Amino acid sequence: EVPELSKRQIKELASCKYIQERRNIIFMGRTGTGKTHLATALGLEACQQNFKTRFVSGYSLANELIEAYNDRDLIRIISRYKRFNLLILDELGYIPFS
Repeated sequence: EVPELSKRQIKELASCKYIQERRNIIFMGRTGTGKTHLATALGLEACQQNFKTRFVSGYSLANELIEAYNDRDLIRIISRYKRFNLLILDELGYIPFS
């Protein structure tokens, strides 16, 4: 099953209004259905509209936060991420919870 978005929904997301309203967007679906492609396209559109954007895998972010915590540098890392208007977290399903 491939998740579908209407043209209206895509245009609404491309407007980046959700960024201005500080709303979260979550794309869920099976592997290979285009979630990363859509998130990347929306990230590029946000950049073109001058929003500070960061794309990172959930695994990389988790490792970065763990490392910063161990180095007692967590506040600096969190402050760095707070500078972005849009943070795209990809592949959250691959993070082991232990």
